[in-house]
Amino acid sequence: MQRVPDIQDIKLLVVDIDGTIAGKSNRLSQRVKQTLDSVKAKGIHIAIATGRMYRSALLFYEEIGSSLPLIAYQGAWIQEPSTNKVHRHLSVSKELAHQLLDYFEQPELRNLLSVHFYINDELFIRELTPDTKAYAKRSNIKPIAVGDLRSSLATNEPTKILALCNDTNMINNIFQHLRKQYDPSELYLTTSVPTFFEAANPSVNKGIWRSL
Repeated sequence: MQRVPDIQDIKLLVVDIDGTIAGKSNRLSQRVKQTLDSVKAKGIHIAIATGRMYRSALLFYEEIGSSLPLIAYQGAWIQEPSTNKVHRHLSVSKELAHQLLDYFEQPELRNLLSVHFYINDELFIRELTPDTKAYAKRSNIKPIAVGDLRSSLATNEPTKILALCNDTNMINNIFQHLRKQYDPSELYLTTSVPTFFEAANPSVNKGIWRSL
């Protein structure tokens, strides 16, 4: 029979932000802080693995007092805050980014979706929609409106592409359609929440700690 691990066997705790250490308030509660302090007092290291932008996750990283690399963008971006060294960065090719943008800008979709391109840990958008404004406020970031998102692809590849819509059926339809268009070896597609459609490099994985 396999032995059940004892608390003394645990050396690392990896936590997400949204829905884990931060609730609807977008802050760490006193109870969460006390729990994490108790974990650290037992000699267990704490790391963050999140779908958020690196810059958006950094505040939480500092608040929990982690000393390990920060895993952002579902594992596509791993950076050491103490030295700013980027250990890993996986991006979506320009070709695929253009294809997705062409799809999102079809007449029947264009005015219903808020499209985000994440490049060099900056958020590029067409225009500031109510959905994007709410997203930016929660993420504590300032989006860059460029009009035509193709201009942002001139010299860079996006780390992640996100389409937002309050119509969850539409997001699901987009997901179901595009998962038939692209093999998992080409793109990692997910709906992290019912109103978000996300596309990233196929090698992304928030569980990357297992291989580090």
